[in-house]
Formats: sequence, C-alpha cells, structure tokens
Amino acid sequence: MTAEDASPQASSIPLDSITRMRALAHPLRMKLLGELRVTSPATVGMLAAQFGESAGSVSYHLKALASGGFIERAEGESDDRRETWWRASHEFTEFSHASSEATPEYRDANNQLRHQAIDVMSGELHLAIEREHELSADWIDAVGFTDMVAFLSLSELAEARQEIDAVLTKWHARSDRERPEAEPVYLISHAVRRP
Repeated sequence: MTAEDASPQASSIPLDSITRMRALAHPLRMKLLGELRVTSPATVGMLAAQFGESAGSVSYHLKALASGGFIERAEGESDDRRETWWRASHEFTEFSHASSEATPEYRDANNQLRHQAIDVMSGELHLAIEREHELSADWIDAVGFTDMVAFLSLSELAEARQEIDAVLTKWHARSDRERPEAEPVYLISHAVRRP
C-alpha cells in the first residue's frame, strides 16, 4: 500500500533504499514491526515473551528497526529507566517492485524483502487457521479466503489493483482500535501476472 492509497491520517515509510530494505528483511524484525503496529507501545521483555526469543535478540532486532526508521522509543511510558518502550513510527510500509532501471543489487534486496514478507504473512495465515477454533462462530463465518485467475490486459490489471486498493483503504479508514468490538484483522491483496 502506498501513502496515496492509505487513509488521509495514515502514515507510511517507503522502502526506498537498500539499507532500509535490509533493516527490515529479517522474519523476526517483520514480526516485531507488525506487532508494534497493532499493540504499541511495548517493552523488549514483553516482545521477547510473546515471540519466545531472548531479550538480547529482540533488543538487537529492535535497534535495527529503529536505525531504519521503522520504530522509535516511546518516552514517558514508565518511570523505570531500565525499561525501554518502543512503538511503530508509521502505520504502513510501502512495498513496491524494483523498476527496470534499478541496479542488480537493489533488485536483489527488493526481491529478498518481498519474499520474506510473503513468508511472514504466510506464517500469520497458518497461525490464524490453527487458532480458528478459539473464535466464536460469527467470527469464523466472517473470515474468507479467495483467489481466482482472471484473463486481463495490462491496463485492466492496473485498474483492478487500484479498485482493490480502494476497498482496502475504505476499510482501513473505517477501522477504530478503540471500539470495544473491534479486533485487528488482515485484509490482504496481491495482483500479479501468473508466472
């Protein structure tokens, strides 16, 4: 999703450099960033317990995310100076393909990052299926998985992708994490030419 696609109050960070892409291209870093975007702020200890990782490992990866501008320290959360609180800096990460003019190094970093993002999201979807039995019947009935092949021209694919992005943007704009009945949900789209 791009900044233009997001709701007016949404903020984003572009993956516009190899350095920034490499700062994010690690499965634990992607998971930590995703978690902080949902439950910010959190401490190293809280995140380590949630992901079953050592505090040292989580701290190392949080510093890498901070160096890329993905997260920042959340000041004023605690009077305990030994405790560092972190929060996401932006609501979205702007993933895009590498242009045909990009250097081979840039294309490789971009491809590695996008592959990693797909793998992490796949893991989240597998976990959602495994834990589906914890949901009420109404939530289970609302969940859906759909994929289809359509035979489209290049311009039609671009138009379809824009329409799908508009639907996702509409529902993001309507979301409100403060509503008691609201839960975080994934709305995912991929529009790609079949290989």
